[in-house]
Amino acid sequence: MPIIQELDNLRLYKCTTRGYQLRWTNKAGEKFRQQVPADLQGEAQALRYAIEKDPLVKYGLLEKDNKCKPLKEHVSEYYALLDQQVLNYKLGDKYADKIRPARRDCVVSHIKLHILPTLGDLPINMIEPVEIGNLQDDLRQKMLPQTVNPIIGTLSRMLKFFIKKGYIRSNPCRDIDPLRKVDTDPRYTPTKHEVERVINHLDGWKKTMVMLAAGTGLRISEILALEWSNVRGDTISVEASAVKTNIGTPKTKHSRRKVRVDSRLKVRLQEMRLQSTSTFLFLNSNGRLFSSVDVLNRVLYPAIEKADVPKFGFHGLRRFYENELESQGVMKDHIQRLMGHEIGSKVTDKHYRVVRQEEVLLDDYVIEVGV
Repeated sequence: MPIIQELDNLRLYKCTTRGYQLRWTNKAGEKFRQQVPADLQGEAQALRYAIEKDPLVKYGLLEKDNKCKPLKEHVSEYYALLDQQVLNYKLGDKYADKIRPARRDCVVSHIKLHILPTLGDLPINMIEPVEIGNLQDDLRQKMLPQTVNPIIGTLSRMLKFFIKKGYIRSNPCRDIDPLRKVDTDPRYTPTKHEVERVINHLDGWKKTMVMLAAGTGLRISEILALEWSNVRGDTISVEASAVKTNIGTPKTKHSRRKVRVDSRLKVRLQEMRLQSTSTFLFLNSNGRLFSSVDVLNRVLYPAIEKADVPKFGFHGLRRFYENELESQGVMKDHIQRLMGHEIGSKVTDKHYRVVRQEEVLLDDYVIEVGV
C-alpha cells in the first residue's frame, strides 16, 4: 500500500480496495486508522482532508472521533442481531432474516472460542487479510478445513454487519480463499447382526429408542422431538426436530413424513405410553428433553461397548436402515420418501449406501464365457 503523503503526525495511504486512509500512532504507541470519507476519495481532496486532520492527531483529538473500537467491544451488537433473527424464527416471520436457536449457539461458539481470542483486541477497521489468513492457518493446525471454513464465514458475516453499520468500508475476508475440503474416512455402518447385538444390551426406554432409530431411519433430532400425538398405532408422523433441546421444524420440507414400525416396536411404544405422564416420548430424569450428545453417551455408546462391535453413531443406524431397505428391493424413490430426502436426490446413494465385499461374494455374480 503506497504512502501518498507523510505529514507531521500522520500518513496518508492509498489502498487498492478501500481507497484513501489516514494512519497514525499516538503517544501511547497505539495504532489508529481512519477511512477518508467516500466523497473525498480524489487525491487532492484526500490530501486536503489529511492536512486538516493532522493537527488533531497531535493532541489526541482525532482518535476520540474514531468509531471503531476493538472487535470484542463491538461483538455485543452482533449478538443482538443474532437474537433478533432467532426471534424472527420463533415468530415465523416470512420475510425477515432468521436463524434457528441452535445455529445461533454455534455462531456464538465460533466467536467466543476462535475469533475473539485472536482478533478481539484489534479495532475492527484494522483487521486486515493478513490477520485473517493467520487465524485460518492457526485453526487449520487443529481441525479439518471443512470445520475451519464456517468459522471464517462467521467472521465474514460479522464484518459485513459492521459495514452496514458504517464502521468499516470493506470486508477483508473477501481476500481469503476458503480451504479445500479433504476427504474423511466414511463413518461405520453396522450390519444387522451388529445392530441386534447392541439392542440386546439395552432395556426399557433406551432399547425402544435404538429400535426406533434402526427400524425407521429417523434422525436422532426427530426422535427426541416426538410427542405421543405423533404416534398412531403403527404409524409415526415426523413433524419437528429437537436440536440442543430446542424444538423446531424438521431439517427440510421433505423431512415431514410418516413411517411405520414393526409389531414388536408397536407393542413397546404402547407399553411406554401407558406409563408416560409427559407429552414427549423421551425425557430425562428432570423432565427435560435430551440432547443428541446425552443419548449418544448414555445410551448408544455404552451398549456398543458391551456388545463389542465397531463404534457407530445414531446416523450409522440411519445408514443401516437405508441399506436394509435397498437389500430388500424397495424402490429408490420410496426409500428417499421414507428417509425424508428429496425424490431424485443424490444424497441417498452418496452418503448412505454401503456395498460390502462379503455381500457381493454371496451373490451368484459369475459370468461363463467360452467352451
